Amino acid sequence: MGCKRDLCISALLLIFNFFYLFNAADIITSAQFISDSQNESILSSNGNFRLGFFSPGKSRNRYVGIWPNKISKRMVVWVANRETPIRNSEGILKIAEDGNLAIFGHNKTTPLWSTNVSMPERKSMAKIFDSGNLILVAEDEWSDSETIIWQSFDYPTDTIIPGMKFGMNRKTGLIQALTSWRSTDDPAPGEFSCMLDPLGSPQFFIYQGSLPRYRCGPWNGRNLNGLPDVTTRLRMLNVDYSKQIDLINYTFVMNDNEIYVEMLTKNDSPFPVTVLEPTGVAKRMIWHESKKWANFWMAPLDLCDEYSRCGANAICHNENTMTRCECLPGVCATVSS
Repeated sequence: MGCKRDLCISALLLIFNFFYLFNAADIITSAQFISDSQNESILSSNGNFRLGFFSPGKSRNRYVGIWPNKISKRMVVWVANRETPIRNSEGILKIAEDGNLAIFGHNKTTPLWSTNVSMPERKSMAKIFDSGNLILVAEDEWSDSETIIWQSFDYPTDTIIPGMKFGMNRKTGLIQALTSWRSTDDPAPGEFSCMLDPLGSPQFFIYQGSLPRYRCGPWNGRNLNGLPDVTTRLRMLNVDYSKQIDLINYTFVMNDNEIYVEMLTKNDSPFPVTVLEPTGVAKRMIWHESKKWANFWMAPLDLCDEYSRCGANAICHNENTMTRCECLPGVCATVSS
């Protein structure tokens, strides 16, 4: 009897797990997928982030993206098929036969986009987490464990959100870099990028193509040197931020395995993002109770912020003067204005 009872309990547990797996609102499997024609999407367990199809700006093209669900003015923070848009509403996001998460259009056999990783011979599923991270996991049916195979936080597009590492993995060579959209209507990679230069004292640069346009400086123990003090700027924006300032922190990690900066928030803090815009300007913004995005930092701020604007032996004037670049006293050099 005891053996039969244990078998019954095991069977019930399997049925429960099966029911949960195929009815959870935050996962995608080979059998549970989202269809654009049905206006389907999935939501993280606490409702913070949504994964679904969208059209940017005035474009009619369809993309798969992630955006904060509780913010009235939608901001897409990650895009899957940046370079392979869907021309109609026939898109489907599901687990493909090879176990990868994939987007299919009219051709249901060849994916337009895929996580494209080597998968073990195990079942896989994708889940959108409360952090906004989309994770592909392989399930081990024998040990009842899961292995992370791929995650969207490793492949940012133009936006950094809390909990996302921004830097590089020294062992794998993976670089977590931002690439601007081509325009507000086209999320395809634009001409600007922002990434870590690990040589010497690690610094972050904004590049236009291969040319450096802005440098933010190394970590000074509290922030990246050269960036304005965030708390001062937030207080200037609105006194209501004074209670929330300490809820946003930045941490810098550098060891043999990785180098990165990470933005961290506490519960009930305002939602901050860092975005590299199509113009090459990086902005840090925060969502405020007034139902709008408030910009508390941007770079480059003006022409004098541009990398090596006046060369090594000159100073740059922010004032509206005839000559923006001026030689240092006692130094004779030819500089551009």
